[in-house]
Amino acid sequence: PQRYVYVVPNLTPDAALQLAQRRLAELTRHERVLTAEMPGDLALLPRMQVVLEGTGTEFDQAYWIDEVDRHLTVSGGFTQNIRARNASVGSQTTSPADLVQQGGV
Repeated sequence: PQRYVYVVPNLTPDAALQLAQRRLAELTRHERVLTAEMPGDLALLPRMQVVLEGTGTEFDQAYWIDEVDRHLTVSGGFTQNIRARNASVGSQTTSPADLVQQGGV
């Protein structure tokens, strides 16, 4: 997981936890999630990138796939649903409480 380290001296454990929670909220506020249903494609896998284009908005950018669910039905054929984020799968944050317990904040 991606880890952000902030050195702030003289914080109590409670104050450190509050700071970590505020910073986590700031970081995740800018993350975008893309979900899509599309024809099945065995080439798309988690940790790969897909690019959304054509909306003319800030959503047009690269996203990292973190889930692919494929379905095969008689009526619908081969389809898949993907979930992707505009941050790397490896950028998942560690819980603020875990950081305080580990001495990481």
